[in-house]
Amino acid sequence: MFAPAAEHNALVLPAHLPGHGAFELRRAGAGYEIAAWAPFSRT
Repeated sequence: MFAPAAEHNALVLPAHLPGHGAFELRRAGAGYEIAAWAPFSRT
């Protein structure tokens, strides 16, 4: 799941990670890291 998201700059909506929205991934060595959070308002 992470490889296509990182390659296509797709937002990932985490079900089991802390945060208030989605995030973008990028490759970091042999793994991945969060490039930026894309917060959503709590309405």
